[in-house]
Amino acid sequence: MNVNRAIRTAAPLGLAAMLLALTACTGGRTIERLGLRIPPPDEFQVIERKPLQMPPSASLPEPRPGAASPLDPDPHRDALQAVFGTSDSAVVASVPPSRGEQVLLSSADASATSSDIRVQLEREKIEEEANKPYEPPTIGELLGGRGKEKVDEKEVLDPVVEARRLQRKGLVAPVDPEAELEPDSDGNTQ
Repeated sequence: MNVNRAIRTAAPLGLAAMLLALTACTGGRTIERLGLRIPPPDEFQVIERKPLQMPPSASLPEPRPGAASPLDPDPHRDALQAVFGTSDSAVVASVPPSRGEQVLLSSADASATSSDIRVQLEREKIEEEANKPYEPPTIGELLGGRGKEKVDEKEVLDPVVEARRLQRKGLVAPVDPEAELEPDSDGNTQ
């Protein structure tokens, strides 16, 4: 009897010790690799998709293999449209900048910009993550919690009520052995 009690007590402690040792070996990324903490999206890779549109006529254009879809995101064209009201680069290039724009560009040192700034920022982010000190996970994160997020009680289903609802619809529902089951039309419980 005491041996069983010792095993039941030691098993969770041993599992917790193994998880702690595992997180210490991987530099703190175990929580993310196990899916317990979701990393934020890369802000440079998030592009909004355009909604589907009806073509102007019922006759569809001939497919062109390798050509870009008109619905594919084009951040450069979208930026031109938002700033200048047209996405035609030739029209935008033909309009010289105003005196105010020239002063703004020169004070911002716009001629010294780098075209691969996103690559540089990503490289700096990776270096910063590598140099960041190890932050051990909290007990809640180790035991499957997701930090300080709270679960909305409206979204939590009662398994017994849900099983009964499915049974009333005639669907096969998982049976909880501790739940009281409703008798079927013959008076038998399932």
